[in-house]
Amino acid sequence: MKWEMFLYPLNRSYLYASFTNGVEDNNGRSKFIQLFGLIAGFILLIACINFMNLSTARSEKRAKEVGIRKVVGAQKGSLILQFIGESVFLSLLAGIIAIIIVVLCLPAYNQFTQKELAIDFADVNTG
Repeated sequence: MKWEMFLYPLNRSYLYASFTNGVEDNNGRSKFIQLFGLIAGFILLIACINFMNLSTARSEKRAKEVGIRKVVGAQKGSLILQFIGESVFLSLLAGIIAIIIVVLCLPAYNQFTQKELAIDFADVNTG
C-alpha cells in the first residue's frame, strides 16, 4: 500500500467530506443541494404552468373586449402588445411585492434561525 499526501481546500470539506481511493465522493451534503435544486425547479415549473393556465382562463373572459376592440379598429399587433405588456407588468409587480415581503420577513427569520442573513442591494456581484 502506497500513501500519498495531498492538500484539500477547507471550504470544500463541508459538502464533500468523504473520499474513496483519494477522490472525493459525491455522496455527502452535496446530494441535498442537488435534491433541493431539483425540487425548486419543479416548483418553478408548476408555477409557470399555473400562470399560463390562469392567463388562458382570463383571456377567455376578455374575448368580448378583444372583439369590440377589433370592431373599433385595433390592429393585431396592438392587442398582442397590450396582453404581453399586462403579463410583464403583473410579473414585475409580483416580483416587487415578493422582494418587499422578503425584506420585511428577514429579521424574524434571522431571529428564528439565529443567523445573520442580509440582502445587499448595493452589490450586484454577491452570490
